Amino acid sequence: MRAFPSKTGLTIALTAAVSTAGCGAGNEPVKEETAESAASTQSVQLVVSDPIRIGTGKSPLDGDCGKLSDGYTYPDDSETDPRLVVSAGNPARIAVAFMRDPVLAISTAVSEDGGITWREAEPPGLSPCTGTSYNSYGDQDLGIGADDRLYLASVQGDFLPEGEPLVIGAEYWMNSAVVVSTSDDFGLTWSQPRVVSPLGEYQHTTLIATDPDSAGTAHVAWHVHRNPSQPEGTESHLEDGHIYLASTTDGGASWSRPEPVMAARGALDLVRFADGELLAAALKGEDPITAATVFSRRTADGWTAPQPLPLQSNTGAFMHPEGEMVLAIDAPLYLDSDGTLHLVASTYDPETNRGAVAVASSADRGVTWSAPSTVAEVDGPAWNAAVGAAPDGAIGVFWYDARDDVPGDGRITTRARFAASVDDGASWTETALSQPFDLAKGPRPHVLLYLGNYFEVKPTGPGAFAVAYAVTPPLSEGAADLHFVNVSIHRTSYRSSP
Repeated sequence: MRAFPSKTGLTIALTAAVSTAGCGAGNEPVKEETAESAASTQSVQLVVSDPIRIGTGKSPLDGDCGKLSDGYTYPDDSETDPRLVVSAGNPARIAVAFMRDPVLAISTAVSEDGGITWREAEPPGLSPCTGTSYNSYGDQDLGIGADDRLYLASVQGDFLPEGEPLVIGAEYWMNSAVVVSTSDDFGLTWSQPRVVSPLGEYQHTTLIATDPDSAGTAHVAWHVHRNPSQPEGTESHLEDGHIYLASTTDGGASWSRPEPVMAARGALDLVRFADGELLAAALKGEDPITAATVFSRRTADGWTAPQPLPLQSNTGAFMHPEGEMVLAIDAPLYLDSDGTLHLVASTYDPETNRGAVAVASSADRGVTWSAPSTVAEVDGPAWNAAVGAAPDGAIGVFWYDARDDVPGDGRITTRARFAASVDDGASWTETALSQPFDLAKGPRPHVLLYLGNYFEVKPTGPGAFAVAYAVTPPLSEGAADLHFVNVSIHRTSYRSSP
């Protein structure tokens, strides 16, 4: 499953040399690179806008609109799991789909002014307040078509045993359906959700990929988990432990029958190349600790055999040194405008208490990959990494880490982080996107501490990125709020004085 403007601001300028020459005293700025200054250094600055809260931060759920608890989740003004899209034709148009009081509702918010102001919507049928009466809604993803039509994929159903607290390791089951809602007016209104795969399975982690050149074409993928027993009154129709995919060519009015993609234990990412070929990433393996991140491509001959990705994340769920279990999954892939795949992974080694974030790229759809580039290495966990690439080749990476945590103080001091590279990962400039917050005061669906399954970095122009992320007290009014920032890369060249 898955802001108000600051008065003080969070405009941060950091510099990082991208050549071996220094930028010390005696250097002078130059307006442009010339033959005489070919050996100049370049200063890279990250400028971060003030964080804006997405929406009101207040839950629309109340005691009169249906099932408000599945036994372990209650309304607490929490917003998590922001899935983010940006219009290719107008980057000021930004949309976010997120979970309310996870896992009790799915909401959306849209901005027409680059993230300065936001308008919320409650799509029909995606909460017990909007036409359905299930106790679980989540695992959503958001896609945008060539015509700016929005596609919102999610799951809805009943998580059982209903009314009882979840006990880790106990037998439980989910009776859920995969649905997709659409909006033709950029989130002002939403269609009723159309069922892509009906009730009767434990279905989760939906993913959407659209065709940027052809309006009306979209694909949704999801995972079918194992249920310990068949839910009463339901009929199984898909095989447990597999990724499935369905497609539409009429803007979501109808969907193809589910087709199997690969055996896996969880769906991670889905991308669509310009010629229509698809690539799906998933976790494969019975043991969640040792499960590998793999990918498969759908070619003219069908889906290829799964192959391991060169970077492996081990932070699906990890024990924080403060003694709390944290649920976190990377959004591993980003496909840039020239067809290059970018891969990110966050890792944490509890024996050394060291976390790291790294990236790699592939120009041939995963046949070969660049050598890994280390974005950051920190004391403490790093998790929820995401990557994006701007039209000018700049790479942006988001993650959370707990490098500022003080052991034994009862808090899990956390910050949202961002780093960018303008030289294909040879060097990175890093900044904090947020002030410190206490993850220990955040939402606890599934018992584990939780900010979301996936976060995303989306370009808004050359050297510019949009990022939405979750924060907890003292930065949030409820257990978690969503914040949005724009990050821009400023470059200045210098040449040494003779």
